[in-house]
Amino acid sequence: MDILLFLLVLVVVAVFWAIHVRNKIVFYKNAVVRSWSDVNAYALEKLKSFEELAQNVSSYLEHEKSTFESIVALRSSASKIAQSGVNTQALQDFEAQASQIMKGINVNVEQYPDLASSRIVERNMAEIVRLNENMSASISIFNRNVEKFNTYIKAFPNNVINTNTVAEHEITAYSEAGATSQYTSYTPNF
Repeated sequence: MDILLFLLVLVVVAVFWAIHVRNKIVFYKNAVVRSWSDVNAYALEKLKSFEELAQNVSSYLEHEKSTFESIVALRSSASKIAQSGVNTQALQDFEAQASQIMKGINVNVEQYPDLASSRIVERNMAEIVRLNENMSASISIFNRNVEKFNTYIKAFPNNVINTNTVAEHEITAYSEAGATSQYTSYTPNF
């Protein structure tokens, strides 16, 4: 009877442990998705700042039609980030386009000294810098959450529980190295 009771307790503990591991997998996956939505939110804020900056400098840049067309393309890239779940390729495309727009605006601002000293333009540029910093921090948090999630689902015996319950797959983290080398193709495999 004592052996049977011991086995019963052992089975109950094992079941509760398995439930705990499964719930932690879900928790870590939700943290990854939540941190990705923060990255998306900053991308949308950055887009709004670019649009506001474009409106503020439009009288100076009327002949710079390509800048405004680039901002329209940036809007399209931002919508891809929001629509496709976690898609870091869309984020890389967005960042590449935003960088090109900033280079173009900086060159144009240098051509118009009174525009460069405009408080509105200074405020817009400072806001874009702030958003870049926040976006970098959000990407770091996203990558940290991806690392925790991947480590948790790969560790034994958690991998056994994962395979037999939620069957989550490893997620690829956003790579700055890929982003700096001509924005190589990247999409996490949710």
